[in-house]
Amino acid sequence: MEGMQKLMVSMCLLGLIACGGRTKRVSINDDDEIMGTGIESADVESMERFAKSLLAHPDLTGPGVKGVPTLAIWPVENNTRFDFDGELFVRRIRQALIKNAAGRVRFVTRSQMDQEIIAAERDAKRSGEYTSSKKTTKTGADFYLTGTAAAISKAGHGRESDAIWIDFRLIDSETGDLLWEDKFATKKVGKAGVVYR
Repeated sequence: MEGMQKLMVSMCLLGLIACGGRTKRVSINDDDEIMGTGIESADVESMERFAKSLLAHPDLTGPGVKGVPTLAIWPVENNTRFDFDGELFVRRIRQALIKNAAGRVRFVTRSQMDQEIIAAERDAKRSGEYTSSKKTTKTGADFYLTGTAAAISKAGHGRESDAIWIDFRLIDSETGDLLWEDKFATKKVGKAGVVYR
């Protein structure tokens, strides 16, 4: 009986040791021990660079721009094997743009728009239903910022490798002209089996 009690106490102690790891706070910009090969928090936080690059574009904030242009940002279209929230990129980029624009650009919200909706909104702007001024209750977008994520992925011998590109484009809503393009790129190699949620 004494041996059985010692065994039970030992098992409880081992369980406490195994489960005794405490949660710790880490910087959102730091990699952690669970890091996989997909989009990580540090990747999302690096979006401020694009805001600064975009705001330097003369069609958006140059000396020849009349009035305050309006920008709509679409969710990043995800063509990778990872499940991530495309709206999260929109919020981070928009926050960085608002912080750095200092009133030189206005922002409107758009989600899951396609080419037919762009054409309908352009026609509505031309007919006066939408405008870029405060004369009516609806504000139309002068420019759209779009993003597409793509990847080359491979796996073998218990390891995974993912090269991920997110391409951002600024499009004139009147002409459809592509005015600006930039990319975020990352490549990671690690053990297989990390699950993103």
